Amino acid sequence: AMVARGRGKMVFVNSVAGLASWTVPGESVYAATKHGLAGFADCLGNEVRHSGIAVTSIHPGGIDTPLQERAGTPAEERARFLAPEEVADAIDYVVGAS
Repeated sequence: AMVARGRGKMVFVNSVAGLASWTVPGESVYAATKHGLAGFADCLGNEVRHSGIAVTSIHPGGIDTPLQERAGTPAEERARFLAPEEVADAIDYVVGAS
């Protein structure tokens, strides 16, 4: 539908694990999936850019969600994480940018 309209925006919520600088022992499979998503977003962006479609991938670090609490992430570590609303604000900014 976006191609037919000649405009649109796609935003992928990836992870800092999808960046070359992020390496944590024991997280290689997770990091590999995030690198794959980053590559997909980059390639897709190249494929649709001439159709007026923008593709963006954001790479937040830790996000303080209930999943983190259930996983046993210590509260003092979660205090340094982003709030879900901050990630939503970043997405809103990207979507609203021309």
